[in-house]
Amino acid sequence: MTLTIIESAAAAGVHLATRNGQIELTAKERPDAQLLEQLRTHKAAVITELERLQWLWLERVAHLLQSTPEHLLQSGLIDDVDLLEQWRTEPRHAAALIQQAANSITETDRPEPPQVNTVNTPTREQTDSPAHILTAATASPDWLLARDQYMGHLMTCPACYAPTGRYCATGADLRQQYQFTPMEPTP
Repeated sequence: MTLTIIESAAAAGVHLATRNGQIELTAKERPDAQLLEQLRTHKAAVITELERLQWLWLERVAHLLQSTPEHLLQSGLIDDVDLLEQWRTEPRHAAALIQQAANSITETDRPEPPQVNTVNTPTREQTDSPAHILTAATASPDWLLARDQYMGHLMTCPACYAPTGRYCATGADLRQQYQFTPMEPTP
Protein backbone atom coordinates (compact mmCIF):
# COMPACT_ATOMS: atom_id res chain seq x y z
CA MET A 1 0.00 0.00 0.00
CA THR A 2 2.73 2.49 0.96
CA LEU A 3 4.74 1.81 -2.18
CA THR A 4 1.57 2.45 -4.20
CA ILE A 5 1.13 5.82 -2.46
CA ILE A 6 4.75 6.76 -3.19
CA GLU A 7 4.43 5.67 -6.83
CA SER A 8 1.13 7.51 -7.32
CA ALA A 9 2.68 10.64 -5.82
CA ALA A 10 5.60 10.37 -8.27
CA ALA A 11 3.16 9.89 -11.17
CA ALA A 12 1.34 13.06 -10.07
CA GLY A 13 4.63 15.01 -10.07
CA VAL A 14 5.02 14.99 -6.29
CA HIS A 15 8.51 14.14 -5.07
CA LEU A 16 8.44 12.52 -1.61
CA ALA A 17 11.36 12.09 0.74
CA THR A 18 11.88 11.85 4.47
CA ARG A 19 14.17 13.65 6.87
CA ASN A 20 14.15 13.69 10.67
CA GLY A 21 11.02 11.57 10.82
CA GLN A 22 8.97 13.86 8.61
CA ILE A 23 7.69 13.53 5.05
CA GLU A 24 8.94 16.27 2.76
CA LEU A 25 7.22 16.76 -0.54
CA THR A 26 8.12 18.88 -3.52
CA ALA A 27 5.68 19.61 -6.31
CA LYS A 28 5.06 22.28 -8.94
CA GLU A 29 1.37 22.31 -8.06
CA ARG A 30 -0.51 21.59 -4.86
CA PRO A 31 -1.11 17.82 -4.57
CA ASP A 32 -4.72 16.70 -4.70
CA ALA A 33 -6.64 16.20 -1.48
CA GLN A 34 -6.86 12.41 -1.88
CA LEU A 35 -3.06 12.03 -2.01
CA LEU A 36 -2.58 14.31 1.00
CA GLU A 37 -5.18 12.32 2.94
CA GLN A 38 -3.43 9.03 2.07
CA LEU A 39 -0.12 10.51 3.26
CA ARG A 40 -1.71 11.61 6.55
CA THR A 41 -3.42 8.27 7.09
CA HIS A 42 -0.36 6.14 6.34
CA LYS A 43 2.32 8.60 7.48
CA ALA A 44 4.36 6.18 9.64
CA ALA A 45 4.38 3.45 7.00
CA VAL A 46 5.27 5.93 4.22
CA ILE A 47 8.14 7.32 6.30
CA THR A 48 9.47 3.81 6.96
CA GLU A 49 9.26 2.92 3.27
CA LEU A 50 10.89 6.20 2.16
CA GLU A 51 13.75 5.68 4.66
CA ARG A 52 14.22 2.16 3.31
CA LEU A 53 14.23 3.35 -0.31
CA GLN A 54 16.63 6.22 0.44
CA TRP A 55 19.02 3.88 2.30
CA LEU A 56 18.82 1.36 -0.55
CA TRP A 57 19.77 4.10 -3.02
CA LEU A 58 22.68 5.15 -0.79
CA GLU A 59 23.89 1.54 -0.56
CA ARG A 60 23.85 1.26 -4.35
CA VAL A 61 25.84 4.49 -4.77
CA ALA A 62 28.34 3.32 -2.14
CA HIS A 63 28.69 -0.05 -3.89
CA LEU A 64 29.44 1.65 -7.20
CA LEU A 65 32.11 3.76 -5.48
CA GLN A 66 33.48 0.71 -3.63
CA SER A 67 32.70 2.40 -0.35
CA THR A 68 30.13 2.20 2.45
CA PRO A 69 27.03 4.33 3.04
CA GLU A 70 28.45 5.36 6.41
CA HIS A 71 31.67 6.60 4.79
CA LEU A 72 29.79 8.60 2.17
CA LEU A 73 27.73 10.32 4.87
CA GLN A 74 30.61 10.87 7.33
CA SER A 75 32.93 12.26 4.68
CA GLY A 76 30.25 14.61 3.36
CA LEU A 77 30.30 13.12 -0.13
CA ILE A 78 26.54 12.68 0.29
CA ASP A 79 24.49 14.70 2.77
CA ASP A 80 20.85 14.89 3.89
CA VAL A 81 19.96 17.24 1.05
CA ASP A 82 21.37 14.77 -1.50
CA LEU A 83 19.25 12.01 0.00
CA LEU A 84 16.17 14.23 -0.20
CA GLU A 85 16.73 15.36 -3.75
CA GLN A 86 18.60 12.52 -5.44
CA TRP A 87 17.28 9.22 -4.10
CA ARG A 88 14.99 8.72 -7.12
CA THR A 89 17.83 9.21 -9.62
CA GLU A 90 19.99 6.45 -11.01
CA PRO A 91 22.69 5.54 -8.46
CA ARG A 92 25.25 5.34 -11.27
CA HIS A 93 24.68 9.02 -12.09
CA ALA A 94 25.29 10.08 -8.49
CA ALA A 95 28.35 7.81 -8.26
CA ALA A 96 29.76 9.24 -11.50
CA LEU A 97 29.24 12.78 -10.24
CA ILE A 98 31.00 12.03 -6.96
CA GLN A 99 33.85 10.30 -8.80
CA GLN A 100 34.16 13.22 -11.22
CA ALA A 101 34.31 15.70 -8.34
CA ALA A 102 36.99 13.64 -6.63
CA ASN A 103 39.04 13.46 -9.84
CA SER A 104 38.74 17.18 -10.51
CA ILE A 105 40.50 18.23 -7.33
CA THR A 106 43.66 19.97 -8.46
CA GLU A 107 47.04 18.94 -7.19
CA THR A 108 47.21 22.03 -4.95
CA ASP A 109 43.87 21.16 -3.35
CA ARG A 110 44.94 17.67 -2.38
CA PRO A 111 45.84 17.14 1.24
CA GLU A 112 49.51 16.99 2.09
CA PRO A 113 50.87 13.47 2.15
CA PRO A 114 51.42 12.03 5.60
CA GLN A 115 54.53 13.24 7.38
CA VAL A 116 57.58 11.05 7.25
CA ASN A 117 58.17 9.15 10.44
CA THR A 118 60.36 11.81 12.05
CA VAL A 119 60.85 9.73 15.18
CA ASN A 120 62.72 7.10 13.19
CA THR A 121 64.48 9.40 10.72
CA PRO A 122 68.17 9.76 11.55
CA THR A 123 69.49 13.24 12.30
CA ARG A 124 72.53 14.75 10.60
CA GLU A 125 74.73 13.76 13.55
CA GLN A 126 73.50 10.17 13.32
CA THR A 127 74.21 9.90 9.59
CA ASP A 128 77.84 11.00 9.99
CA SER A 129 78.61 8.07 12.24
CA PRO A 130 78.59 4.55 10.80
CA ALA A 131 76.57 3.29 13.79
CA HIS A 132 73.77 1.07 12.67
CA ILE A 133 71.08 1.34 10.01
CA LEU A 134 67.44 1.05 11.00
CA THR A 135 65.50 -1.41 8.87
CA ALA A 136 62.57 -3.72 9.46
CA ALA A 137 65.10 -6.49 10.10
CA THR A 138 66.59 -4.57 13.05
CA ALA A 139 63.37 -2.90 14.26
CA SER A 140 61.82 -3.36 17.67
CA PRO A 141 58.96 -5.85 18.09
CA ASP A 142 56.66 -2.97 19.11
CA TRP A 143 57.41 -1.12 15.87
CA LEU A 144 56.86 -4.28 13.80
CA LEU A 145 53.51 -4.87 15.51
CA ALA A 146 52.44 -1.25 14.96
CA ARG A 147 53.51 -1.43 11.31
CA ASP A 148 51.70 -4.71 10.68
CA GLN A 149 48.48 -3.49 12.30
CA TYR A 150 48.57 -0.23 10.35
CA MET A 151 49.35 -1.86 6.99
CA GLY A 152 46.82 -4.64 7.56
CA HIS A 153 44.12 -2.06 8.24
CA LEU A 154 45.05 0.03 5.18
CA MET A 155 44.76 -2.99 2.91
CA THR A 156 41.27 -3.90 4.09
CA CYS A 157 39.55 -0.59 4.93
CA PRO A 158 37.65 1.02 2.03
CA ALA A 159 37.58 4.36 3.87
CA CYS A 160 41.37 4.69 4.21
CA TYR A 161 43.56 5.90 1.34
CA ALA A 162 47.08 6.71 2.47
CA PRO A 163 48.33 8.55 -0.66
CA THR A 164 45.84 11.36 -0.03
CA GLY A 165 46.00 11.20 3.76
CA ARG A 166 42.38 10.00 4.12
CA TYR A 167 41.82 7.73 7.12
CA CYS A 168 38.89 6.46 9.13
CA ALA A 169 39.13 6.92 12.92
CA THR A 170 40.75 3.51 13.43
CA GLY A 171 43.17 4.07 10.54
CA ALA A 172 44.19 7.47 11.92
CA ASP A 173 44.85 5.96 15.35
CA LEU A 174 46.89 3.09 13.89
CA ARG A 175 48.85 5.51 11.69
CA GLN A 176 49.69 7.70 14.67
CA GLN A 177 50.69 4.67 16.74
CA TYR A 178 52.93 3.44 13.90
CA GLN A 179 54.41 6.87 13.32
CA PHE A 180 55.39 7.43 16.94
CA THR A 181 56.53 3.95 17.92
CA PRO A 182 60.33 3.97 18.11
CA MET A 183 61.96 1.76 15.54
CA GLU A 184 65.08 1.21 17.63
CA PRO A 185 64.92 -1.71 20.02
CA THR A 186 65.16 -0.69 23.65
CA PRO A 187 68.02 -2.32 25.56
